[in-house]
Amino acid sequence: MENLFIHLIWDGPYNLDSIKNLKNLSEDRGLYQIYGQHSLYGHSVLIYIGKAEDQTFSKRITQEDWSYWHDDSKNIEIYVGRVADKISVESEEIKRRISISEKLLIFAHCPVYNTSNSKGVYRDVEKEYHVLNWGKKRDIFPEVSAMRFSCHNEYISEYKPLIFA
Repeated sequence: MENLFIHLIWDGPYNLDSIKNLKNLSEDRGLYQIYGQHSLYGHSVLIYIGKAEDQTFSKRITQEDWSYWHDDSKNIEIYVGRVADKISVESEEIKRRISISEKLLIFAHCPVYNTSNSKGVYRDVEKEYHVLNWGKKRDIFPEVSAMRFSCHNEYISEYKPLIFA
């Protein structure tokens, strides 16, 4: 099977007030990263990756009530990522790409407040998937893939360190 690429175009930063303006159901859906303070990891660190598939960024992020359970909510920064392609894609396919991207991003970055999707990507996502992050992606990797996570046991025994001649 050939490599399958999911392109995400990131924008931000938004705060908890300005995110309320992202309420256009046809455009304002995808993935989001939340940066804030954490007592162990410091200030302005990636603390959460989430998705808004069936609702807007505004609705999804305000449901989390970050101002209630995060001590420093006025300094939270939010970045939103939208699925991009050269051609039009059906809504169900966009949702599928959002879901795959969320799993890979959480598994690769391990945000401290994400507890689901932090294990078992190799069982859920085919190894051919690559997520390419463009635009204002903040601190996430430019590219993540399922290859390393899905097949490391499959290939690692075949590889040996090279010897210089």
